Amino acid sequence: MRMILALILAVFLFSAVPLFAQDKHSLEIFGGYNFGPAVVYVCGIPEGCPGLNVYENMNGGNMAFTGNVNSKLGIKMEIAGVGRIKDNEKYRYYSLMAGPQVNRRFEAFPGTMFGHALFGVKHRRWSYDPLSLSDSSNIFVMALGGGIDWGKGRIGVRLPQIDYFPKRELPYYKYRVSTGIVFRFQ
Repeated sequence: MRMILALILAVFLFSAVPLFAQDKHSLEIFGGYNFGPAVVYVCGIPEGCPGLNVYENMNGGNMAFTGNVNSKLGIKMEIAGVGRIKDNEKYRYYSLMAGPQVNRRFEAFPGTMFGHALFGVKHRRWSYDPLSLSDSSNIFVMALGGGIDWGKGRIGVRLPQIDYFPKRELPYYKYRVSTGIVFRFQ
């Protein structure tokens, strides 16, 4: 319930940002696919055991809303989810993050380069079906990254967006790569 209230409050506050925009595109909406190898087991100790950590590929999607305050600065909110199912064992990872985004537009280049620092909450859920075992937790998460949006019109393509995750709790990403479609509104 707290997560839903926080999401409603964030959307309400975030929706006011485009009113102050002085840029051609005051609101950008991204939807796409993300991929990242995640550590799902670290030999029983928090620091891990070099060479013994188990990595699994996590696939999922993410959606981001960016309200551009001006041509160089925006406020971004991202909702993402990934998962893996293997041998009756399920990992699910959901996150809600927000933070500043710095944009760099070039006249000769048909696109925008951006960098962001996102902070928020991650919900982790693990289950093992045959024994009806499950576990879940909510923790603080942050992502540092950036990418390229190709195209200057109302619709663009997000080429690689790469995010680094410095905070770690199982299962965790070291990095994530995203790609998809960007819709721009005035």
